[in-house]
Amino acid sequence: MLGGRAPEYTDLARLTYLGQTIRETLRLRPPAASLFTRQAVEAVRIGPWTLPKGAMVLITPYVMHHDARWFEDPERFDPERFSPERAEHIPRGAYLPFGVGPRVCIGNSFATMEMTLIAAMLLQRFDLRLPPDSAPPRPSLNVTLRPAGGMRLLLVPRRLQSVNTAPTARAAASCPHASH
Repeated sequence: MLGGRAPEYTDLARLTYLGQTIRETLRLRPPAASLFTRQAVEAVRIGPWTLPKGAMVLITPYVMHHDARWFEDPERFDPERFSPERAEHIPRGAYLPFGVGPRVCIGNSFATMEMTLIAAMLLQRFDLRLPPDSAPPRPSLNVTLRPAGGMRLLLVPRRLQSVNTAPTARAAASCPHASH
């Protein structure tokens, strides 16, 4: 789709499947997996429990994102969950990698844009693989969710499929890897 050139902001609307893949990745491994707290401004009933006014509630995106009530087969990686036809059926508040409501992370749109553009640039040039003798990463929850012990990846150069693989002059100027 990009023909080897560096992605630009205007490409985001066309990178729909990549966007779905990033949203699904954030569902399975939300970076802020258990950081959200809220204080009840009035007594509220949740299921069989009544929380008194002033009670602190911990919202855990990791648990919400892995709940079969909201996501069928929640441990399976399925970017199609976020296709336009299916995403509209995800209940409000069930998917919250950046929080929800008036205190949602102010950087969520920028972070999503940044992830998409960087992934588009890297994935058209490289296949990312675990080293041959590496075990799949295990999630570790500290302040954020991250791979326990870090994670090493091999970047294997890809052959571009497009006939016109030369980056535009503007893209080459903005991409430090354009000459590689």
